[in-house]
Amino acid sequence: MSGPTVRVLLVEDSLQDAAIVRRVLRKDERLDLEVDCVHSAHECLETLKDQTFDLVLLDYNLPGEDGLALLRCLRGRANMPPMIMLSGWGDEKVAQEAMRCGAYGYCSKNSIISGALTAKVHEALGAQPQGEADKTAADALQQRSEVPGETGGNEEKLPGGEPQQRSEPAGETGGNEEKPPSDEPQQGSDRPSETDELDYVADERMISTGNANLDFRLGGGVPVGSLTLIDGESGAGKSVFTQQLTWGALKYGRRVVLYSNENTKESLLSQMASLGMDVTDHCARGKLQVMDIPASRLDEQTSPNLDMLLRDIHRLRDCDLVVVDSLTGFLAHPADDDVIPFLTRCKQFYSQGKTVVTTVHSNVFSSGALGRMISICDVYLRLRIEAAGDRLVKRLEVSKVRGASKVTGRIITFDVEPGVGIVPAIVMTKVHA
Repeated sequence: MSGPTVRVLLVEDSLQDAAIVRRVLRKDERLDLEVDCVHSAHECLETLKDQTFDLVLLDYNLPGEDGLALLRCLRGRANMPPMIMLSGWGDEKVAQEAMRCGAYGYCSKNSIISGALTAKVHEALGAQPQGEADKTAADALQQRSEVPGETGGNEEKLPGGEPQQRSEPAGETGGNEEKPPSDEPQQGSDRPSETDELDYVADERMISTGNANLDFRLGGGVPVGSLTLIDGESGAGKSVFTQQLTWGALKYGRRVVLYSNENTKESLLSQMASLGMDVTDHCARGKLQVMDIPASRLDEQTSPNLDMLLRDIHRLRDCDLVVVDSLTGFLAHPADDDVIPFLTRCKQFYSQGKTVVTTVHSNVFSSGALGRMISICDVYLRLRIEAAGDRLVKRLEVSKVRGASKVTGRIITFDVEPGVGIVPAIVMTKVHA
């Protein structure tokens, strides 16, 4: 592609979101982009001291100072390029405040895939002042737009200096069980293609985990208006998985209520933050409610907490996702007569627009009872711990997803990495001579 390169500074703390924004912009044939990414307001300010850009894209939810505070700081600087605020909230108040703070425009992350972001980028570059000595990116963009079909045929070229994303599973290491990516999707592939990743995030029928690889194996995410059962032994990753789902739901504008007898509210928020999924701001804004309820005592003859839980969920208003971690903890005695009626009655929440996700511990219920529970639920996921050489990894089996938008029945072996969360495990196999 001829013409000057458009330099974009992306301020985004999520590696996954940064990768998605890059891919969306790179697919626009009229733009020759070089995207630099920083992960905090401080890094942004330092970068702008000695570098110039044609456009700044900044996330609202940044560590430390949020995007609005950064906008206020940048507004008074001379020769600043247009700035576009990105947010997963989809909140009009955030959009209005961003404009007051100096942003050229605002784009919800829910609409990035639909073309809203590229349209806003074109609009912002077109409004940028043009110099007399040499053409700016806006001038070049206008000229390219007037010449139909001038794409150069290299729209898939990676911007120079683009760092590799940690959220992408490694596929080049010898002995890795994960299949390497290919340019074309293949049947049975363990990796989502680039198009698949974008489709999953954009699908409003699904609740995303915020992790493209997990969504891929779930067939797009957890279907809206479904009942999910997650079965796993202690330490297999049930709580981490529900936290990942909570994070993804919040990131794309859903409202979540999480009942926990595995964590207190404080410990849950702290644990999620340690995994790179800080939801404190969501909690402060009322998008996330955490109900930490003590588990039923073994000396109780019935399970009053289970009845209370059912009534409380029924009373919830303006809630998209209900997470119960764990359902076993609400039971004084894990009796089939308690759990199966509870799951059956959860079906009534579909008409209220609620999606319910529950976890249970393995080996608590009889195989017959577990079979009936699985038949009631729309989604059934099994989590297990397995040995991989000299270490233990977690294994997720997607056994059933009723209403999935993509192929399911997949398996992922994963680790939980501090600061990142769930990442595909790299399992090395020994080669014997």
